[in-house]
Amino acid sequence: MKASDQPPPHPPHASHRPPAQVIVSTGQPTVTATTNEDVYVTQWRGQHGMRLLVICPAHTPPGSVWGTDLYTDDSGVCTAAQHAGRLRLRDGGQVMVEMAPGQRHYVGTMRHGITSADYGDWHGSFIFR
Repeated sequence: MKASDQPPPHPPHASHRPPAQVIVSTGQPTVTATTNEDVYVTQWRGQHGMRLLVICPAHTPPGSVWGTDLYTDDSGVCTAAQHAGRLRLRDGGQVMVEMAPGQRHYVGTMRHGITSADYGDWHGSFIFR
């Protein structure tokens, strides 16, 4: 495979980012950004079927996104939510994500002003519910 055919690199692992605040109330984990940046859910990788309520602050800067409808679990959830038409980054809001198994391939598209990228084999995914 030529270097130009390789998928784009993923951003630093979630352990290198400020952690998201996790609040468990009414049995449903709620994930909120602790800073004005996107929210990541890699810490729930492998917990297929687990649903998380993600609260995206208004004016979240766009993060990186891989996939369409089914996203790599290290994609920015708030940015993916705009890509999926669930909210606008400038307005913020809440979205429900469900953790899913990794896939062999993710297809990128341009939607709602956000371009997601293609990616190959990855360890975990999420979808919006």
